[in-house]
Amino acid sequence: MLLKKLYISLLFSIGLISCDDLKKSVNDNFSIENNTSNKIIYNNDTLKLDIKNQKNKVIDSVIYKMNNKIISEFLILKDISLGEKIIKATIYFEDNKQVLIDKITVLNSKTPEIYTYEVINIYDHDITSYTQGLEFYGDILYESTGQYGESKLRALDYKNNRVLKNINLSSSYFGEGLTIFNNKIYQLIS
Repeated sequence: MLLKKLYISLLFSIGLISCDDLKKSVNDNFSIENNTSNKIIYNNDTLKLDIKNQKNKVIDSVIYKMNNKIISEFLILKDISLGEKIIKATIYFEDNKQVLIDKITVLNSKTPEIYTYEVINIYDHDITSYTQGLEFYGDILYESTGQYGESKLRALDYKNNRVLKNINLSSSYFGEGLTIFNNKIYQLIS
């Protein structure tokens, strides 16, 4: 009985080692090659993909995907969003299939513009207001303020530091941002 268990354990161990070796040799068959520099490419470039066939296997076909969408081995990146992309290559060879996964990062080719500014005027503002949202509409500044018990919606003549209209919110509400759309004011509250 002990000998039978030892024999089964030995066979099982050999099987695991063989499977591990098989897995290793299959993974050593191919790799994804591309024209990126350190996995980085710009959105004005063309991504070129290829399979490095390390064991000279006969490849029947390859299907490439970027973020699970089928692509060709030559992809113009001008309409691709920026950021990290997952490249998957499914390789069909000698009645087998292998899936390889790689990552690349697409960056913007355009250098960001650097804006400058010039302060042309300074206007006073109520420093006790916990401002959450501001929007200019014509010559009026609309402001939404926060804090429970102090939240309000105001229309301001910012040039003369005058409150044109003030609407206090219920003390159970906290005023958040605001916007104006189709001549209506929309204020977020929580």
